[in-house]
Amino acid sequence: AVDTLLSRGIPVGNQSVLLAGINDTPERLKKLLEGLVKMRVRPYYLYQAQTVEGTAHLRVPIEKGLDLMRSLRGNTTGFAIPQYVLDTPSGKIPLSPNHLLGREDNDVVLLDLKKKAWREINPLSDYVSPHPLGPLEV
Repeated sequence: AVDTLLSRGIPVGNQSVLLAGINDTPERLKKLLEGLVKMRVRPYYLYQAQTVEGTAHLRVPIEKGLDLMRSLRGNTTGFAIPQYVLDTPSGKIPLSPNHLLGREDNDVVLLDLKKKAWREINPLSDYVSPHPLGPLEV
């Protein structure tokens, strides 16, 4: 079915749910996502399982989901990394590891993939963020 759609020029995307015991380890999730890419299917969304009666055993803590997303960065192609989201009545909320920790003078402080702070000189510009970062608090 996927080949038929692709051969007719129809792009195919995947929307998966993060489920405990199914795709909640770095190895399993990476294998699933890379398998989709090999089939020419774009991993588009990875949903945080919602609170639904009778499914508590399938739900993964959001913090673990964020760690899983971190584990993908630098370990697989960017094409295989979906958007991790929580679907709410008001729309999808992106769940992403926040890599920008703050500012100190002209530097930015970033969190690397190993969860270590990294200081980088920020290029000077006239750009003023509508959401300025406050001072770094460690």
